[in-house]
Amino acid sequence: MVGDDLIVLGDIAEEIKSRLEQIPTVVSADTSVNFSPGEIVFIPNQDLIAQRGLTVSAIGLELNKGISRDDSLEIEIDGDEMEIDLGYDKKELGTIESIGDVLVTNSLGKTYALSELGEVRLQASFSSIARRDEERIISVTADSQGGNVAEINEKLQNIIDQEIEIPDGYRVDFGGENEDTMETFRDMFVKMIIGIILMLFVLITQFNSYRQVFIILSTIPLAMIGVFIGMGLARLTLDLPAFIGIISLVGIIVNNAIILIDQINKELDKGKELIEATRKAGYSRMRPIILTSITTIMGLLPLSITEPVWRNMGFTIIFGLAFGTVLTLFIVPAMMVSFYHKEKK
Repeated sequence: MVGDDLIVLGDIAEEIKSRLEQIPTVVSADTSVNFSPGEIVFIPNQDLIAQRGLTVSAIGLELNKGISRDDSLEIEIDGDEMEIDLGYDKKELGTIESIGDVLVTNSLGKTYALSELGEVRLQASFSSIARRDEERIISVTADSQGGNVAEINEKLQNIIDQEIEIPDGYRVDFGGENEDTMETFRDMFVKMIIGIILMLFVLITQFNSYRQVFIILSTIPLAMIGVFIGMGLARLTLDLPAFIGIISLVGIIVNNAIILIDQINKELDKGKELIEATRKAGYSRMRPIILTSITTIMGLLPLSITEPVWRNMGFTIIFGLAFGTVLTLFIVPAMMVSFYHKEKK
């Protein structure tokens, strides 16, 4: 939680902590709030202070002089000892009422009780104030026992959005393992882009055609459609293992298009027309493409079903490969005919 008033932040933190404890698999929920003994504070009324010819700084200086110095001082005049009262008796300043009765004198010599110039109250105080980027923060932490951190964060986010009122000027940021995961996601996404670029160079070198390379790489978004639809229907989250599955899927799904386009090129080299070459290549390569996809899916099913840690990764590959394979058998031949129908007519 980030905001200016620590008391408000503390209330929000305690509310979120209580809601977090209600989520299954969450244990040891705690906040960074560390209260020290309460403190008495004076909240000045600026209008009243101005009307009475005083300033907040003058009141603070007067209180500081009276409270911080000794209660009395003994001096000797003409051989006689006299006691002069220099400040307030600290023993008498033990209650809110007694502090509210402290007198403050303005420049005209008129005195006013502190309670007439604002509000004196007891409030909780903090033994330490944590800051991040010069902003006051209070943290809520918890451990997960057999649960998925991404799912817990999603549930907590929904609770905060729907059930907890966050005042203006305050916000709730997610950190901890979630922040580390997002950083890992960004790092892996960059590496996936680098992998696709390297793959692009290899394909251009092999096929010597930008159009055919574009057709091959178009199978990647086709597989992603299957991932999002399948994971959504199965109500699975795209966590770190799932992202690893996506990276693996990128390297697997393009193989189907490579096999298909390579066979179309071979048929064209034999002198067949484009439509006939595409049809024959589809018939001859459909079976090995489908069989390799099915064997991959069957091999991943036991791991995906029995191991919760790798379930999202396994089903990411399964959904993407199944959906992408079917679309590849239709979309790739159609794109080949569309791109080359004038050239090969």
